[in-house]
Amino acid sequence: MKKIFISLLICSCTALLVYANDIPNAGVGIVLQDVNNQISVQRLLPHSNMGLNGLRPGDIITEIDGVSTENLSLKDVQAKFRGKKDSYINVKILREEEYENFWGKKMTRLIPIEISNIPRSYEIDRDLPIRVFKNGDEYNIKMNYQNKNLSCNVVYRKEKSQYLRVLSCSEAINEYNYSDFRTDIKIPVETWINFDKLIFKKYNEYSLWHNSPSPIITGGKELQFAKLANPAPPKNGDPCGSPTTGGVGVWKNGSCYIDMTKDMTEQEKEDYFRYKDFEEDYENYLKFRNGVY
Repeated sequence: MKKIFISLLICSCTALLVYANDIPNAGVGIVLQDVNNQISVQRLLPHSNMGLNGLRPGDIITEIDGVSTENLSLKDVQAKFRGKKDSYINVKILREEEYENFWGKKMTRLIPIEISNIPRSYEIDRDLPIRVFKNGDEYNIKMNYQNKNLSCNVVYRKEKSQYLRVLSCSEAINEYNYSDFRTDIKIPVETWINFDKLIFKKYNEYSLWHNSPSPIITGGKELQFAKLANPAPPKNGDPCGSPTTGGVGVWKNGSCYIDMTKDMTEQEKEDYFRYKDFEEDYENYLKFRNGVY
């Protein structure tokens, strides 16, 4: 009985892993339509990577990864175009081509074309007003807020004895770049719940705050994550520094104090301080020469 239970558990975990790794969170950047029971490309979405060798408006989809679309609905075909980001799809199409007949009259005909290895690189939420991104237990949210395009990270702030979850946001300068200046935005529980739903829809897993979406953090795992993001300030006498960054020292009155002469001989100490004095005098000379004083 135990062997059967363990086998079932392994199978179910494997199925979950396969499903999680095959989340349909990307497409190829096209809009499909059903015209006279034929599925065709209506238009390309902005930033679609179809290019000259990809799908074009008007193309009739006849086959997807070896499966005929003859008996498939529009929704079925749309689902087949979606898949894991950066996976590939192969399609067969009919494309209208113009030609001249024997008498020089312009005519049109449908020619079969096969297009292989089309990348699913267009995220399905790209054109939504709110988009979510997940990397482990860290989240990034891009949204339009008060007529501003923002890129926000979910961060944790300590206020007295409580830890709060907020959005730290920067405003878009252009399509690809954001300002270095960041502002904290506190949002209500309902918004955190909506973010959680978007994350589940895109990644097939809930967010860190799923069971306790209140901005005041009480969930065990998230509380631990918040504490890591807000380490306690060091006390006088705590070790600091690193051998690779100039030496190991101790905290003293809010600064890392490193005694660079600790293991030096008397002659080495004398040479060291003489060099430091020369360095300071030289810096003062440069300031005087450049009129800094």
